[in-house]
Amino acid sequence: SSDSERSENYAFLLGYIEMHDLVLRSYMDGVELLVLTSKLLHLDSQRWNEKYFLWGVFRRVKKDEAISKENRELTLFVCPSYVAHDSHDNGEDIEAVDMEIDMIGGEDVGRVDL
Repeated sequence: SSDSERSENYAFLLGYIEMHDLVLRSYMDGVELLVLTSKLLHLDSQRWNEKYFLWGVFRRVKKDEAISKENRELTLFVCPSYVAHDSHDNGEDIEAVDMEIDMIGGEDVGRVDL
């Protein structure tokens, strides 16, 4: 494969994940990896070299726990980045934005402050 072909495949994957509101999940040796698009990050952090990218979050889980969640929906609650960006442009103070990942229908499993 050429670099151009790999780049096209990566762009397609990134677009597909974004368009279908998907998260990639993987389990390895007691650790679960969630891979998301950078469009979920704060507006100032969404691009690297002027391009969107994939990023991930690791968390320790039991094997049975990761497998039992295989077919469950993953819901992300994220404050839209443009709201924080607009506040910044207006000279207003920007408050921290919490991102909650709800892994099992309504049961909070943690937060990451951005």
